[in-house]
Amino acid sequence: MAKIVTKYLPLGAMLLLTAAFMVGCSYDIEIPITKGVVLPGTDGIDGLEGLDISGLTSGVWGPEKLGEICGLSNISEFLETVELPSSISNILAIIKINDVLISEIAFNATQGDFNTIKTLSLDIKGDGTNVASFPAHDANGLGESVNLKAKKPLSLLKQKADCLEFYVSLEGTMPKEDVIFDLVTKATIKYSISLF
Repeated sequence: MAKIVTKYLPLGAMLLLTAAFMVGCSYDIEIPITKGVVLPGTDGIDGLEGLDISGLTSGVWGPEKLGEICGLSNISEFLETVELPSSISNILAIIKINDVLISEIAFNATQGDFNTIKTLSLDIKGDGTNVASFPAHDANGLGESVNLKAKKPLSLLKQKADCLEFYVSLEGTMPKEDVIFDLVTKATIKYSISLF
């Protein structure tokens, strides 16, 4: 019995190791879309001092294009343009990318806040067609950071377009002071490692 265990133990260990590598793994990353976007405040608009502009500063604005990501026709090359942790970038050559899923998009104010904005909607378009929408609504205002979560993650591998464009629409009241913000997508890379 001991001979059988000794003989087949290395084979069993190798099979378990191979299965572990081929099952698949995932890694969360951030993909910056744009930085330093300015939503102008009413205080910065010349000629408005002393005027009642309350009827002009409320409403709906957009859709306004904020940025795009391109190179999706070759996802491995696209990922090389994204700042990845060294633990992933070092193994890009030996892994098989199964998918890249956008699950969340964040509007992070670096100056000011979104408290006067009640509704924010981000639409992602590929070749002019809407492929995903990320809405947020809060009657009390949206705060300094707005995290838009997808009902179903958006697969970058399943996109026919090489570029995806990001459009924002806002509803509420213009802020008094400028709001400066960054737009970042939070994505998950699904990959597997094949030894053969």
